[in-house]
Amino acid sequence: MNTTIELPQKQRNIFVRSSRAVGRFWLWSTGFSSLGNQLGRIGSNLKGFIQQGQPREYRHETFEEAVSRMSLDEQHLIRQARSFNLIAATWFFMMCLSLLWLSLAPRSDSPLAHVLISLGLIWVCFAKSITWRFRFCQIRDQELYSFQSWIVSGKL
Repeated sequence: MNTTIELPQKQRNIFVRSSRAVGRFWLWSTGFSSLGNQLGRIGSNLKGFIQQGQPREYRHETFEEAVSRMSLDEQHLIRQARSFNLIAATWFFMMCLSLLWLSLAPRSDSPLAHVLISLGLIWVCFAKSITWRFRFCQIRDQELYSFQSWIVSGKL
């Protein structure tokens, strides 16, 4: 007969337990624990994105196939191209206004904040303008090409 005797585990003293509880509460109240959770989620998302690579069900079709799939006619394409061009021009105009606003930074009460906000606005307006211009050029050229090949080719 082999009998094992289980000894009761020694509990930590009250000071160690209470200091851990206070430390956990402090981390929770300052947001560090949620920051750790968020960073963990971002890391796992990046890992999944890197492992995934190119989507498996990526659609390869020509412009004509896309037009026929969406049952569009020539008039609708012309209206869409005009609309995309107008939206791109509007975003470009907003970018120019942001540049003008950036030039007023020396007269601001807090020039650093003024510059940072201006640069953020310029970047957003530029990105939106170039995106809408890309869509316009796809309709204009009646070809579905990638953004990278469009930028490199200079078909702006």
